[in-house]
Amino acid sequence: MKFYFLTALVISLFLKSQHYNSQWYNVDNGLPQNTVKDIIKDESGFVWILTNNGVVRYDGNRFLVPNKNISTVTFYKFALSGKDIFSVNHYYKNYIKISDRQVNIFAYKKPPIAPYPPEDGKVYFFINQNSANNKFFPITDFYIIELGEQRYFFGKNTIEYQKDPLSKRVVIGKSFNYAMLKNAFVQKSTVYITDPVHRKTIVICNGKISYDNRPSVYNDPRTKIYWFQSKNQVFVINHGKIYLNEIKDGKQVLHFIVAYKEIENDYIGSMLYDEANQKLYIGSLIKGLNVISLSHFYISQKKVPFADEVVYPALPFSGCSVISQDGTEYFKDTVKKRYSLELLSDDRRLIYDNSGNILYTEFGKLYRRLNKFSYKKGDSLSLDQVSSVHKSNGLLMVGRVYNYTQTNLEIFKDDHFTQAIASIKIPEKVTTVKAYSRDLIFVGSYGGLYLVSLSKKKIIKKLAKKINIKNIIRSASGHYWLTTYSDQGFYLLKNNVLIRMPEDPDRDIASAHTFLEDQKGYFWISTNNGLFKVKEKMLLDFAENKKYPVYYYRYTKLNGLLNNEFNTAYPGCNLLANGDFVFPSMEGFVFFRPGEVKSIYPKDHTLFVERAYSSRENFTFKDKIKVKSNFKLLNIFLDIPYFSDIENIHLQARLTGSSHEQWKNIGSNRMYVMDEDSPGNYTLEIRYLVAEDRFTYKSIPVEIMPLLYQTLWFRILIAAALVTIVLVIVQIRTGFLKGKNKDLKSNLESTDNELKAAKDQLKNESEYKEKIIRSISHDISTPLSFMSYLTQQLHHTEDQEKQKELFEMISKTSEQLFKFTSGLSEYTKLYHTEHIFEAQDYFLDELIEEKKELFEEIAVKKNTEIISYCGKHIKTRISKAILSVIFHNLIDNAVKNTVEGTIIIKAQESDNTVVLKVADTGPGMSDEQMKYYAQMYADKENKEFPFRKEKLGLPMVIRLLKKIGAEISFQKNTPVGTLIVITLKNTLL
Repeated sequence: MKFYFLTALVISLFLKSQHYNSQWYNVDNGLPQNTVKDIIKDESGFVWILTNNGVVRYDGNRFLVPNKNISTVTFYKFALSGKDIFSVNHYYKNYIKISDRQVNIFAYKKPPIAPYPPEDGKVYFFINQNSANNKFFPITDFYIIELGEQRYFFGKNTIEYQKDPLSKRVVIGKSFNYAMLKNAFVQKSTVYITDPVHRKTIVICNGKISYDNRPSVYNDPRTKIYWFQSKNQVFVINHGKIYLNEIKDGKQVLHFIVAYKEIENDYIGSMLYDEANQKLYIGSLIKGLNVISLSHFYISQKKVPFADEVVYPALPFSGCSVISQDGTEYFKDTVKKRYSLELLSDDRRLIYDNSGNILYTEFGKLYRRLNKFSYKKGDSLSLDQVSSVHKSNGLLMVGRVYNYTQTNLEIFKDDHFTQAIASIKIPEKVTTVKAYSRDLIFVGSYGGLYLVSLSKKKIIKKLAKKINIKNIIRSASGHYWLTTYSDQGFYLLKNNVLIRMPEDPDRDIASAHTFLEDQKGYFWISTNNGLFKVKEKMLLDFAENKKYPVYYYRYTKLNGLLNNEFNTAYPGCNLLANGDFVFPSMEGFVFFRPGEVKSIYPKDHTLFVERAYSSRENFTFKDKIKVKSNFKLLNIFLDIPYFSDIENIHLQARLTGSSHEQWKNIGSNRMYVMDEDSPGNYTLEIRYLVAEDRFTYKSIPVEIMPLLYQTLWFRILIAAALVTIVLVIVQIRTGFLKGKNKDLKSNLESTDNELKAAKDQLKNESEYKEKIIRSISHDISTPLSFMSYLTQQLHHTEDQEKQKELFEMISKTSEQLFKFTSGLSEYTKLYHTEHIFEAQDYFLDELIEEKKELFEEIAVKKNTEIISYCGKHIKTRISKAILSVIFHNLIDNAVKNTVEGTIIIKAQESDNTVVLKVADTGPGMSDEQMKYYAQMYADKENKEFPFRKEKLGLPMVIRLLKKIGAEISFQKNTPVGTLIVITLKNTLL
């Protein structure tokens, strides 16, 4: 019996053994604590880990530590509790309930897990698992195993049985101590307790005890059994091999999982086998969590000390092996030396000739290993300057390089290479050759792709230029595919035209080396970063219509590869007679059978969007995201239990109703970052693949609530208030002037003796009033007109972003206008006072900058830029009120006449003289206009010139310049516009 069992075990290992990749997690890379006591998987697919610091959730990418946490012992699942998971702390003061991915802590009042029965004065504990951390305390009277309504009570000397909660307990076994429960496990309502000392097994079923006295792997002293009732899994470990115990046809069967020699050195607290995701989780009580990714990729290596495992070309050598350049035969699980050959060059080419000899090149010579001597001996052929050797349609071809670049492609019909039947010149070095017909062949080179005729012995067409061809592969459907060097892409050759295939998000497919095609029409493509799988039909559909998407599935170290980088070689892959695919990599040859390597996709409805954080807070939500608009970035977690490369499922998101309506790829952080902060209602749409060509979708409403100042009624109210303030200010100033006029009239009527003088004074004051009012009206008209225009725009637009922009422009303009109107009293001094100097110096650039800010928003609206080059050091004492009016009118005129242009203001000081230049790129003043204003300035008698179309600006500027003894000139600006130059005498008169 023992012999048959061991035989079955060996056969099981041979048929089902798997390669694996192991990754440890501890406090250094995610876990809050190194003691892992239990592991369980919930109904949503997330893995929960129990540590001394509490419970942790794992989704395949990150460990999430809930805010609420206590230290507990083990996980429990009960039929009555449905999908909920429970865990109780050591002293039963409180317990954890995991429900709908949330962790809640409850005080111990009536928990689902309680000692039984506390009234009889004895101490009871439930036993839920059998692992290394189980301790049997002497104060305990009974340990309980509960199977539905049945309960077994294991005491210090007896085993008692209770059929249901209403039945009495009966003793069914004696001379038993609960310390033997270290070797207990349950399967199908049957309790098994192994006795390694006596090599037998106790079997308890329906309250009856029987004994299996046959030695087996279960009661082997070198076997360790881990039983986890909450997961309904029993692991049997023997000699470093891990098995999962199963019941098939009423018999126990050991399903081999993996050979993991280190298992016997790990102090195991818990284990979990996730068959769907090909993961084995091992929780150590000391080292943390070990995630073992099981794999059907087999990496064959020589494992020679102090030598690398880099491999390049190989040829099929038997039905289950390949042979490399150095004579090593590689099987999936071992290697064998067939011949020894030290290679001195890096020529990565290897082919069989028609006699089964192995051909290779080195330093421009062609060599072979002879089949008739079992490849132990070899020789060289009488060819020189050989750069490559090829075989297609039974013809042997040799590329011979001349002048460093040009290649003669010589074709031979036999293995002797004595006389070429054709020699064809190729402009670049040949990389690969593929037959198209009996006469036509495709030739790939470092400079492109050629179609060559053997009968005509020449190139008949160049199919592609400036593309470095790496490989040409013909698929079973008859299509030709090309890979390239320098990441130039992956192509389909159709009707003598190259069609570039789409790339994956990281452009890894652009470095494709070659591929093999399986029986289901899938390409397995080796690259510098992973092995890609894609259906040929998907690529052909894309070539027919670019709207058809292509989804690649990428295998990496997460799937059991030792290294993600595969190598370029000729041949770069092999299909063996037993169905194995073989690819060279940086760490050995990768063997696998396509039918055994799964593409893992998540299930429908396993994406959960219920957590987010911003710069202000972390928060959870259900069904809808509702936030205020005062966030900078909102990070929304897309929680999905996926334990492979997230790019394989093309997880994407977009925010509809916003400017971000294009699908955005979600990276390994599984987070969507939202920067749309405009108030409104949006929809966050998420999609991911649940099959190779089928998406599932999820939508989450998003409401961004406006702040007070972002509401429409608030904006209208503020705009109305600003306009009212401006009108009130104008009204007050006008009233002030009217009152002053009334006082003047009263004074004139009070005395007849001064009638003539009073009349003259009244005339002067009326003219003075008129000039002031006209000056104020002129200088305030442009800003007021602009604000009126903005208010109309604000009224007619519903675009919230546009409203915000208009509101800000009104605010800035009104602020500058308020500053301007606050100084209107200075206008009363413009013509009346003879005082044209200030008591103290002031900086000229501050005055110019003030006027520039007043017209800034008006200029922006006209796509015009105002640039000031005024020295910070220039000071003056000339009346600030007079210069303010001068600068105001010059900049006002420039802004009015310039659209989509530039206004440049310069001020320079030299020898107590300040030269001010205002240049614009508007249509410019005519010669007649410049002559008119120059004549006005030259007039010494200050006679009245007629205003042209009531324009007051320049006449007023000229009068004020005369008042302060300044000079003005008008010139043509280059290339267009007007240049006004003002010279100020910066000295006291």
